[in-house]
Amino acid sequence: IGQNSQWIWITTWIMLLGATIVTGYLARAGKSAAVVFSVGALIVLVMSFGQFIPMYPEMAEMARASVEGILGDVRVQLAVGGYAPDMVDEYVNAFRQLLNTLIRLMPCGFVLGAMMQYAIGFVWFSHRVVAPAGQRAVVPSFATWKAPFGLVVVVVIGSLLRIFGNETMKLIADNLLVGVGVVYVIVGMALIESFLRKVHVGWLGRVFVYIALFLAQIVGLLVVALLGFIDSYVDWR
Repeated sequence: IGQNSQWIWITTWIMLLGATIVTGYLARAGKSAAVVFSVGALIVLVMSFGQFIPMYPEMAEMARASVEGILGDVRVQLAVGGYAPDMVDEYVNAFRQLLNTLIRLMPCGFVLGAMMQYAIGFVWFSHRVVAPAGQRAVVPSFATWKAPFGLVVVVVIGSLLRIFGNETMKLIADNLLVGVGVVYVIVGMALIESFLRKVHVGWLGRVFVYIALFLAQIVGLLVVALLGFIDSYVDWR
């Protein structure tokens, strides 16, 4: 990781200055919030991905080296807790799969983290700087958010790589599909919020709906992501 410190410094400053200057210029030119956000997000996406790629092999190796130590501690704690040996093995194997999945999805997590920081900064920029100046680039209501239909191209590419690619291509595909899935979950939640507002569901009812989706776990996420995907083509609003 230390060998990549200069590259990290360069890409970080390109993300900060590039996204700031470009979005500021576009907002000043009167472009819409969607255009301003998308251009800035593209800069952050490309640079964060480019920043992490050289670091991933070393970071993944370090993470894998620590997995067995963590699993050993888990095994001891479960045994001390009185679990039967077969139950201990089952839990440890499940935890191993979880850790290996997290390591596999580290690139996606890193990029999504950078994108989240950019999105938060963009919201603050829009409401604190752009809106008072009377410009157009103000973040619209969450209930109106939807994904562009062109995002389906990423889904198709990721699916083809996952089915026909080698191990490296499958790694790329997994990170692509999870990243796009997060986007579809967000816009799926926006669609649900839009529907709840139309039928005049109060805040308590909306909280109940969101808790129910959370309790549904992976099934709930898949349903919400599917809604977001369909809404990118069929405008249910």
